[in-house]
Amino acid sequence: MEHCVVYLSSATDDFDPRTLDQIAQVASVNNKPLNITGMLLYSGTHFLQVLEGQEQILQFVIERIEQDDRHTNLEVILDVPIQKRNFSEWYMGALDVSRNMKLDREQFKFITAQAVCDPKAAGRAALTVLKLFRNELPDPLARFKKKAA
Repeated sequence: MEHCVVYLSSATDDFDPRTLDQIAQVASVNNKPLNITGMLLYSGTHFLQVLEGQEQILQFVIERIEQDDRHTNLEVILDVPIQKRNFSEWYMGALDVSRNMKLDREQFKFITAQAVCDPKAAGRAALTVLKLFRNELPDPLARFKKKAA
């Protein structure tokens, strides 16, 4: 069954847009054979990522991501079965919202606060924020888009 996992983590360093693009490129290459799709947002202090795919594969991917020293305090805030993917266009899209859009830090702060108080509500809020950015993404991420076979 298809599954959706959303996590929030704290960045250990400041990332420039080139580094974020490199992360997305590597993730896209790694995700394609696993049929994992998703999106990564970077706020300047936190990462918010959604991953979609088969549950067992997502568990493996999350375990691998937890080992990455570019972030700490990884917390899965949503882990649910899904009927349809929300991010099927990208093996991995990425956006630095700290530099692109004005309200994003506040949205990240809200999600972080919710994660502390009510993890279940935070997961739904995070997915809503991710969908909002998916719909507003310009197409410079075309190179990360899933190509038709």
